Amino acid sequence: MKYFNVGLIGTGRMATEHFKTLKYFKNYKVTAVCSRNLLNSKKFAKKFNIPQHYNNLKKFLSIKYDLVIICVPPTEKFNIIKKVALKKMNILMEKPLGLNFDEAKQIIDYLKYINFKKNFFLGYNRRYLGSVLHLQNKLKKNKKPRVILVEDQQDTEKAEKIGHSKKVIKNWMYANSIHVIDLLNFFTRGKITKIQTKKINFSKKKFIIFCKIKFSSGDNCIYTAKWNITGRWTINIVSGNENYLLSPLEVLKVKNKSLVKEYKSFKMEKKLKPGFFYQFKEIDKVMNKKYGNVVQIHNAINSVNLVNKIYKNVQ
Repeated sequence: MKYFNVGLIGTGRMATEHFKTLKYFKNYKVTAVCSRNLLNSKKFAKKFNIPQHYNNLKKFLSIKYDLVIICVPPTEKFNIIKKVALKKMNILMEKPLGLNFDEAKQIIDYLKYINFKKNFFLGYNRRYLGSVLHLQNKLKKNKKPRVILVEDQQDTEKAEKIGHSKKVIKNWMYANSIHVIDLLNFFTRGKITKIQTKKINFSKKKFIIFCKIKFSSGDNCIYTAKWNITGRWTINIVSGNENYLLSPLEVLKVKNKSLVKEYKSFKMEKKLKPGFFYQFKEIDKVMNKKYGNVVQIHNAINSVNLVNKIYKNVQ
């Protein structure tokens, strides 16, 4: 069994979730953690028995890691990526790819410029929910066109209260809506042939984005985003006689005529953040030079591009 040395940048909630996930993979060991705040890195290292802690990125990167996990706010990512990528080490970064579409493109251009050949994984854990994986298997044999109804709900007032910066909130569709838009992109087939977006205003902060998307495969999607209006993340896929519902995303309901089957309470989702275990299983395959169904940076730009198209064409 090959063993991997892991470095962790960030000491917040997502860093904790990644550390907890790695405990289930005995061939991975987090040997160092880095945070701008030395006290935070020291506390994190002590809590999880991590040998080294830093508040200096240069010193942190003087160690050779097989994988560096980046869990920092979107406003800090680009500068950190530049420094980590130069060391030519595998990267796992929490979404989003960039603060917005332009920054995502800049990151990709930069990686091309330095000829970065290592793996760059993106943390889109909703793709690896037990419910989503189960639905994916059910859809494999169904070649009929799909009608996909997506409901997104975003609360920028709540985001502000928990400490996100104005710059991040301004780009909240990239920072948070990206989860359901990525699933929209994941479940549709072919290229986008037509996209129409309308905005219905109720007040300055309360509005609805309504978007119709057509694909070359014959798939159609209606995406509705409720901003500062009550709602929940929901995906409904109708194909032939079958109706699949993810609501909440962690629960799958399959409707066939009058019969309804429900799939929920997937084992690892009771122990870890939903999707994290199965996501890392795929990452582990790639790390061991096998095929893994994992989101890499060249895949992630597709969902960022879709966010841009939805909001760029608002009428």
